[in-house]
Amino acid sequence: MGWFGRGGDEASSSSTSSAASSSSSSAASSRKAEAAAVALQAALENAVDAATMRLVVPLQRRALLCAAACCDSSATRLQLDACCQACTHPVQGAEAAVAASVGAWQRGFSAALENCQRQAGTDDLSSGARLDACVLAAAARFRDSVPQLGKTIAEAVPKAVAMAREHHEMQVRQQKN
Repeated sequence: MGWFGRGGDEASSSSTSSAASSSSSSAASSRKAEAAAVALQAALENAVDAATMRLVVPLQRRALLCAAACCDSSATRLQLDACCQACTHPVQGAEAAVAASVGAWQRGFSAALENCQRQAGTDDLSSGARLDACVLAAAARFRDSVPQLGKTIAEAVPKAVAMAREHHEMQVRQQKN
């Protein structure tokens, strides 16, 4: 029947083959976008795992050894609880720093994806291709920023640990007064 219910089989045939070609191209573009998302997720997980193993796990080890020593040195349950809590403050600070750094990175990526959706619009078949191209570009930019995220975490963890220790020491001083 053709465009908008009017005659013209050649227009209908032409639009069908054009749509099939566009659909094939769009599917390939979508697969590329999905592959880029998977690669980006893997890069992020690898960076966070590496930073955690290098920066947080040693703190966890010390916290566990410290807690074991608390079991030997505490005379009451309250002393034991306070001692063990003091042991975990650096770990909690480090974990919070990692979570905050990753969260900021993820919010940036989400904002980039939302921007892609706004830019792509929904006016025609090419909006899907525009969205996929924008997502691919954003994924590449953010994949390139993953090493910087690792550096940000490496800078944030020692600061957070120091702040956690200072906070704990302040609490101890307040309890003594």
